[in-house]
Amino acid sequence: MKDFSQWIDKPRTVTSLLLDTQNPRLPETEGVRTQRDIVADLIETEDVVGLARSIADQGYFPTEKLIGVFQGDHTTIVEGNRRLAALKLLISPELAPDPKVAQFRRLKDRVVLDSIRAVPVIIAPSREAAAPLIIKRHTTTG
Repeated sequence: MKDFSQWIDKPRTVTSLLLDTQNPRLPETEGVRTQRDIVADLIETEDVVGLARSIADQGYFPTEKLIGVFQGDHTTIVEGNRRLAALKLLISPELAPDPKVAQFRRLKDRVVLDSIRAVPVIIAPSREAAAPLIIKRHTTTG
């Protein structure tokens, strides 16, 4: 049986969390990928706009916990990058590529920002420890 007793489960501020530069859903690229690059890629390939719209309409469900790992002084989210991108864009629409900024500004106007400034995050001891849970989330029908 898997032991999760060393995992940390507590809310974290959205703006303090980093998107994962190693996210396998991202297109391969050469060079350093910035957080803004990741946001643009996720908007283009993963329907972040639709998810942001859903959060604006229904709120952020507290059962939707992100999974992160500590990397130096930062927490990188290894599961839930699409959700994190949507939250970041609802808080700061200017993170979007220029053609999408206005769309995220309109969505921001529909959100109670205090309700999404901090969200539930589970911190795994390592990427390796998180991998089986991530695989299970993406290969099991809910």
